[in-house]
Amino acid sequence: MIIGTLTGSASHGFSGMIETVAYQAHITLESLPDFGGEDDPDWRILVGNPANEAEIGAGWNRTLAGHPYIEIMIDDPGLPAPLYAHLTQRLPDKRKYSIRWIRGDDGE
Repeated sequence: MIIGTLTGSASHGFSGMIETVAYQAHITLESLPDFGGEDDPDWRILVGNPANEAEIGAGWNRTLAGHPYIEIMIDDPGLPAPLYAHLTQRLPDKRKYSIRWIRGDDGE
């Protein structure tokens, strides 16, 4: 189920909206430096305007059947449980990405 749309690129980051029945937020994904750990996130997820953004999640670069995507986890006090989703490119517009919600507690 698509719960949001972001624009951007892997080299410059992403920004856009998550919208569900109970939750609406403008988010930004910023790349993180490679700290060398296998499970370290590749992205941090921020909410709010640029003057007072709060970190609410993380993202990991993944590939499935040769197609890259970002596995994201958002944990906000307003949510009853962490939200897991995949950020995937929307073709043919290569600057638009969909957030596809994943039911479950492990993001898979």
